[in-house]
Amino acid sequence: MPLVLIVGGPSSGKTQLALKLKEYLEKEKMKEVVLINEEYLQVIKEECYKDSTSEKMHRAKLKSEVEKHLDDKSVVILDSLNYIKGYRYELFCLVRNFKTRHCLVYSKLDLETCMKYNTYTNTYSANLLKDLYSRMEEPNASSKKIFNI
Repeated sequence: MPLVLIVGGPSSGKTQLALKLKEYLEKEKMKEVVLINEEYLQVIKEECYKDSTSEKMHRAKLKSEVEKHLDDKSVVILDSLNYIKGYRYELFCLVRNFKTRHCLVYSKLDLETCMKYNTYTNTYSANLLKDLYSRMEEPNASSKKIFNI
C-alpha cells in the first residue's frame, strides 16, 4: 500500500500530524497503518542526529523498516525529518519497485516557531535544532504529490 512521507524541520509538528493521520486512516478508512519514526525504533532523536555516522545509520534503519512494511495490506507513514532530497528519492525508488503509490506531506514552519515548540519537549538542543533546520532541502512545491501543511 502507499507510503506517506512526512517531511519538515525539527519540532515542526510532524509527529502530531502523523498521529492524527494514522487515527483518521484507521478509524474512518479502516486501513491498517504502520507509523515508523524514532519512537517506533525506540531511539533518542538527539543521539540519532549527533553526527553524520549516526545519522546515516539511522536513515538506513528507517528505510529498512519502510521496506519491511510495504505490502498490499497497510499504509506506511514515515515520520522523520526526511530533509535530504537524495534520501527522499531513494524512498521514491523503493516505492516504485513495490509498484505502489506515495505522497509527501511537508510541515513547513519557520525556525523561531520550531524553537518555541522545542521548548515544550526539549527534544533537541538549541544548536542541533538550528543545524538540522539549516540543512532542510525543501521539497519541490510544483510536484503533484506534495501537500504543504
